[in-house]
Amino acid sequence: MPAATWRGGLVGIRTRATTRSDAAWAAGHRAAERPARWCAVVCAVSTVVLLGLALAGGSEQVVLIAAAVGGLAAVVALVLVTRRANAAAVGAEDDSSRPG
Repeated sequence: MPAATWRGGLVGIRTRATTRSDAAWAAGHRAAERPARWCAVVCAVSTVVLLGLALAGGSEQVVLIAAAVGGLAAVVALVLVTRRANAAAVGAEDDSSRPG
C-alpha cells in the first residue's frame, strides 16, 4: 500500500479535511510533499547553524537568538505545509462529491 494512502494515527498531516477520506488524505499529502521537504531543509540548516555556534564557542545570547529564529522558521514552515495539505484535501472532497 502506498505511503500516501496509509492513514495511521501516528503518521501524517492530520486536519479535519485530510482525515475525511482516502482521496482527501492522498491529495493533501501529495500537495504537501514539496513544502514538507523545504521544512526539513529549514530544520536541518538551523540545527547545523546551532551546532556550529555552540561548538565554536559563540556567546549564549547569539545561540539563543539563533535557536529562536530557527524554531520560528520551522513553525512557520509547518503551518504552511499544513495549510497547503488542508486546501488540497478540501479540493479533493469537492471533486469527489461531484457526480461523475
